[in-house]
This record gives sequence, C-alpha cells and structure tokens, in this order.
Amino acid sequence: MSLPEHMEKVGSKGDPITAPYVMTRVCMAAPLVGEERAWSMPFGLLCWMTDSNVEAQGGELKFAPDDATLIEWDEQAKQAEETGRRLLAERQGKAFPNG
Repeated sequence: MSLPEHMEKVGSKGDPITAPYVMTRVCMAAPLVGEERAWSMPFGLLCWMTDSNVEAQGGELKFAPDDATLIEWDEQAKQAEETGRRLLAERQGKAFPNG
C-alpha cells in the first residue's frame, strides 16, 4: 500500500473535514468508479485516485516530489549558488576562488 505524500501549499487554509477519513475518500471516488468499487478497492489506490482527481480539478493539493526530483532540485540549487558566487566575485573584481 502506497499513500501519496503532499507538500503544504503556502497560504492554504482548507476547511477541516469532520467526516471519517475513509468515508470521505469513498464519497469522493464513488462518482468516478461506482460505490461498490470505491468500497472494495485497495486503500492506497483509493487515496491516489481521489487525490489525483482533486489536483486535476484545480484543488489545493500539491504532491510531494519523488527522490529523483529532489536530487535534481538540489543539484540545480548548487549550480545556481556556484553561478551566483562567480558573478559576485566578477563584479567585485576578484578571481573566483575555486576556478
């Protein structure tokens, strides 16, 4: 069972839902797959399906990036920092210390 991970959206103030969590998920999925399938599908699939549908409909939901994306973002941040240091050194008329 794999449940989707989410990132918090800045400024999001979603109203808390007080209904039982599983019931809410089933109610969200029933129009998509029917009530019987919504109750019988694996819980992870139910969560992925309903969360994906919320995002597709423009809801305030943002999936957390996978490990490969996090590594790519980290590398991009390092490259940007390196470029920033070089530009600053050039503007200050100094040679860049590491090359």
